[in-house]
Amino acid sequence: MEQKARITLFGIDDEEKNNADSIYTTVINSTYFPAPQADSVKTIDGVTFRTKAAGFTERKNTKRYRFTLNNHLKSLKLTKKAKLVIESITLPNVLSESFLQSKNINNIVLRMKNIPNHHIYDSSTKGKGSSVIFSSPVLLNTQGFGVVHNAALPDEVAPQYKPRLNSDNNGNLFINTSPNNLYNFTITDDFIRNGVFEFELIFDIANCWKNFNNVNVFEYIPQTLDYTTDKDDLEAFMISFIIMDEPNDDKIYNS
Repeated sequence: MEQKARITLFGIDDEEKNNADSIYTTVINSTYFPAPQADSVKTIDGVTFRTKAAGFTERKNTKRYRFTLNNHLKSLKLTKKAKLVIESITLPNVLSESFLQSKNINNIVLRMKNIPNHHIYDSSTKGKGSSVIFSSPVLLNTQGFGVVHNAALPDEVAPQYKPRLNSDNNGNLFINTSPNNLYNFTITDDFIRNGVFEFELIFDIANCWKNFNNVNVFEYIPQTLDYTTDKDDLEAFMISFIIMDEPNDDKIYNS
């Protein structure tokens, strides 16, 4: 196999980034989906956790990205053994502007439309719909802002100085070190001639927490993807592919 082409797509160039409808809800089997419809309270080891109703019926948890090749690579001729290989990828994390915490927990899932899926299976889609081509957990990273003490409860640290989860950690970069074995997908001439790359990035959106005005009382505030405030985070998406195929005598691709 040899490299025939490379394709790099950046979230800042997403053709759907100014379309509010590109953020929507995908039903997932998460404990946090859908959002709670009523306040609830539970106490664990003397600590009280209040979960607030969010005011929306379902969490928006999906961002659609679309890129068009504009007839580039249309002359590329492929055999039946051609593969589309993920070379590198950045999956963005999404932070709450209000709480400076990650809205997402567990895994971020990337699906790709139009790619043949007869040999791709995942437990969520069960082989139907867009194919899962990559997933990654959120990398939790506690960032501190120094320590200034005052009367703020329960820990007497002013809110603006508390450590925040993922406050500066926006995304996870993956580089495929074994393209012949990992993250490669069989494609056809039709796939390249179509010239459209469309992805769905699905988050497991959960809750942010804040201190209540009493000792050992915390509130969980349900979150959702927001077209306006999350746009800058979502633009951090990036994916690069290489197209691999059998060697041939075409000097255009062997030079």
